[in-house]
Amino acid sequence: MNRGILELIDAVELAVSRSTGTAPRRVIAEAQRRIDGLRDRRGHFGDVLVVALAGGTGCGKSSVLNAIAAEDVAGVSVLRPHTQTPLAWIPRDHSEGIERLLDDLEISQRLLQDVLPSIAFLDLPDIDSIADWHRQMVEHLLPHVDAVLWVVDPEKYHDEVIHEQFLGPVASFGDQFLFALNKIDRLSVEETDTIREDLAASLSHDGFKRPLIFPVAADPEFGPTRGIEELVEFLADQVDVKRVAISKAVNDLAAILEELGTAAHVW
Repeated sequence: MNRGILELIDAVELAVSRSTGTAPRRVIAEAQRRIDGLRDRRGHFGDVLVVALAGGTGCGKSSVLNAIAAEDVAGVSVLRPHTQTPLAWIPRDHSEGIERLLDDLEISQRLLQDVLPSIAFLDLPDIDSIADWHRQMVEHLLPHVDAVLWVVDPEKYHDEVIHEQFLGPVASFGDQFLFALNKIDRLSVEETDTIREDLAASLSHDGFKRPLIFPVAADPEFGPTRGIEELVEFLADQVDVKRVAISKAVNDLAAILEELGTAAHVW
């Protein structure tokens, strides 16, 4: 799917560029503008939802991935920072586009999974690590993924470094972000509600409109995980949203060709 759409975009753009002299300039300019919009689309052009797991040290990103997988796929350690290089947890029956995306992003650690056949997760380095290249890596990944699941915990959810140096500057990507408030097993219901409201206010101040926050307990000391099922259900719904968006992109390209051909009297 990834290669097919990109090749289709290239073909339509070639047709637009060769229409000079046969179609009105305004039609050509509008067609090019729409093509540029498709090229600038954020996220992976493919049939798998690509989700990046990000957050600060100790927030429990790897634990969240392990809870989603229902097995230990990402290392968990008391040493900080623990996640040194990105880890891709991808469907076994994935498209060639996913391989190309991971190659382009230079993510070599790849684990195959049969749990979520339409979702791939990238477990990223800690954003507030003293290693500057961790943050640079995460910033580089953002335009290439469909969603970012940002994990926070009750102790560091209000960390000024996170909000001022990273979340604020990337708020323009806000439609891709969702947030997991991890370790709620350590809180009462009232405390969870209070922190969730405070986090929402901080994110709104950063520039995020209507931030989505999922309270979870990925690795509780006692009892089963909490909130993970609701999070996975939401992501599964986003797979359908993405498929609709890709279908719309194909229809947009067909419409561009029809309008161009009609204007040039060759349709």
